[in-house]
Amino acid sequence: MKNYIKSITILSISLAFFSCDHPETSQELFQDDVDPNAPYYFQFANASKKLETGVSPEGSLVDIETSIDAVLLGSPLNEDVVIPFAVNSATTITSDQYELSADAITIPKGQTSGSITLKSVVENMTAGQKEYLVLDLDAGANNATAGTQLSYEMLRIVYCPPISGTWTIDGQDAWGDGWNDAAVSVNINDTVTDYTFTDGSSKSWDIDVPSTTTKLKFAFISGAWDEEVTFQITDPNGNVVISTGPTPTPGDLGYDPCDWED
Repeated sequence: MKNYIKSITILSISLAFFSCDHPETSQELFQDDVDPNAPYYFQFANASKKLETGVSPEGSLVDIETSIDAVLLGSPLNEDVVIPFAVNSATTITSDQYELSADAITIPKGQTSGSITLKSVVENMTAGQKEYLVLDLDAGANNATAGTQLSYEMLRIVYCPPISGTWTIDGQDAWGDGWNDAAVSVNINDTVTDYTFTDGSSKSWDIDVPSTTTKLKFAFISGAWDEEVTFQITDPNGNVVISTGPTPTPGDLGYDPCDWED
């Protein structure tokens, strides 16, 4: 009986001793488990993109801005890793047409990815001309077997802001009984308004195009007697940019601000 009580006492002391020894945190376990000889490799993530400049609500071009990402294939490392890259000779975009936030990508300690920022310099790019940025990852023996070359297509869009101010639509009907459900449709920043008249031989409308307009489209909606319909659309500078009929072609009227740019 004494031996049994003694055993229980020893077991209780042992449990008390071990209960005071706090378990390791996940970070401590991670540091203990890091194998400095474990293999690891690097590659680009999202190594192919097609990028275009945008348009602000005020109607000005907006630079391309995106990230260039590199990833670690393998367990996270216990120190920062700096991965160099080189510009490939297949690059067509010139150095004054883009900016990089750094000349190497850093993957922080304990992480499996890192990134830098790529931004275009839109004023130095040629409108409508595709340019290519091609980069080669340079991690030496730690290059992955794939994904170590990046190729981004970059384009400054052809954009001419529509002329703001008062536009005019002058419509005529050869029979003198209005347009019989035909109409001119005007799309200003995706707000669409149809203009028509139901009696008489002519009618004019003034259309206010705000300075914030980035989209201006004109279309013809067919009616019962299109052979009687003619109309002209005049911009705020007094230029007739569209003149069509009789029998205008239904659909988009093909107005492109760049065609009438001063």
